Amino acid sequence: MKIRTRLIMVLSTLAVLVVLVSLTAVTAFARLGGTVAQAMNENVRSIDACAAMNEALDRTDRGFLLALSGQIEYGREAVQNGNALFEESITAAGANVTLADEQEKIDRLREAWNKYRQATRRFEAMLFGSSTAPSAKLPAAVPVASAADPAGAPAAPDAAPPPADGAPVAVPGDPVPVPPVVPVALPAPAVLPVPGSASHVATVADYVVLAEPHLVELREAVRSLSDLNHAGMQNHATAADKSGWRRTAWVVTVGVLGLALAVFLGRRLYRSITVPLEAIGRGITALGRGDLSRRVAYHGGDELGQIAMAVNAMAERLAAEEGSREGKLRTYERLASAVLDAAEPSGVVLDRDGRVVITGRLVRERLGDDPLETLRQGAGGLIPAGE
Repeated sequence: MKIRTRLIMVLSTLAVLVVLVSLTAVTAFARLGGTVAQAMNENVRSIDACAAMNEALDRTDRGFLLALSGQIEYGREAVQNGNALFEESITAAGANVTLADEQEKIDRLREAWNKYRQATRRFEAMLFGSSTAPSAKLPAAVPVASAADPAGAPAAPDAAPPPADGAPVAVPGDPVPVPPVVPVALPAPAVLPVPGSASHVATVADYVVLAEPHLVELREAVRSLSDLNHAGMQNHATAADKSGWRRTAWVVTVGVLGLALAVFLGRRLYRSITVPLEAIGRGITALGRGDLSRRVAYHGGDELGQIAMAVNAMAERLAAEEGSREGKLRTYERLASAVLDAAEPSGVVLDRDGRVVITGRLVRERLGDDPLETLRQGAGGLIPAGE
């Protein structure tokens, strides 16, 4: 495999690892953020609906108190707005059930709302003449005393609501018991029939006695639903924190594995290039020193392998040429030595540097193969050493 191909493979692998780690991190945290945002938005919608329900109850309660204090129009508008806002908010909460037990709490809330509405419909009929909720089925109209009938007696016998089972029937002429409360003066005094009396003027105390328990229950149901969603938000935040750590660990693990693989591939690539280069360098250095027996021990199929083969081929060619030249020189020396022995047995042939090249037969017999060295050593005691 060529070096360029290996480089492309390793660099492509590293690029794929970088992209994989990046996509893993981005995808993991994007999903985590989307999940947390969706869960938080769902809980926030329910919490906002609970806040709107509390505001609606405040408006309705304030509207009844305004009406009972004589401000009929302001009270009517506040009650209408409060009822409409509460219906809208409880519908929104019912369409956003995302937690366990949330549907049960919404059912309890609807039941408490129905009880409160049943308790306040009589006041709506007395104070406003009709229910403020168009879709509500109101009870029979309650007679309202006119200014000409301050005692609050019914205008006609058939206009009064029928007495409840077991309730005493008022007889004309009997004394009417009046509760120990101070009635509120109204422009058109409303009459509230209660058991044991023929008529009764609606007061704040009556509203508190009949509606306050249901209002307390209703507020408690709203608070329970809101607390459930607040707890859900806290649970989602805790789960998101744990999930974030898990996803972080996953990303770090993928990154570490990718880094280890990159180091492994990089090391192999480094060795596949540097080791052959070092071997080729040693072979060329040996050739430069004249060591024609040295060969590069690398036989790869890449560009470095081709260079190693070329260096080895050059060393073999130089070795062959050197062998041929040495052979010729030895032949020439033997021929020259034979000529010298025949012509001048005691002669010596020196080169330009003063080194002995060929010696005659008599010189070799007396002074050896290296006559200059023999002479330097004193010619075996014949002459002083060094002369």
